[in-house]
Amino acid sequence: MNRSHTARDITLIEVMITVAIITLLLSQAMPSFGNAGRGARERSQVQKLVQDFAWARAAAGTADAAVLGISSGAPTVVLTVNADCSWTTTINGTVDTTHSLTTAQLTATTPNMACTPTGLALPASFTFTPQGFVNTTGNITYTGASGQAFPLTILFSGSIIRNSPVSGTQS
Repeated sequence: MNRSHTARDITLIEVMITVAIITLLLSQAMPSFGNAGRGARERSQVQKLVQDFAWARAAAGTADAAVLGISSGAPTVVLTVNADCSWTTTINGTVDTTHSLTTAQLTATTPNMACTPTGLALPASFTFTPQGFVNTTGNITYTGASGQAFPLTILFSGSIIRNSPVSGTQS
């Protein structure tokens, strides 16, 4: 069982050095993967607010009361953005849980999310007219733990504009 050493054989030390280098590279990359996942969850929450805002605008103009589960008449639709960055959508005073985000839901998916208003105070209630207009305008910037900021502008037309996200500085 005398085996000669050829140029193609790999020694145990070479394997251990290769594994050590791969481990070092992966340990440097892992925080980036975590930040990417956190940033994606933050973008998703902000996009949900934009979608819920658009839904509330459309619901206010719904002529068919039965679609919204109300007895009759034009619905009163209000979306309130709270100081803790959660929001509540109500139709004729009844909370629509499908188009709201509770504090517990926000904390579970995007902890440490902050929101900064400009031109309005939180909690801010946006009451939609049957034409889709709102009574309040202003800007709200959502900032996540990843450092990325998501500026939103609410217009009198009832539209919400999601401006380009701004990356924060990471130390």
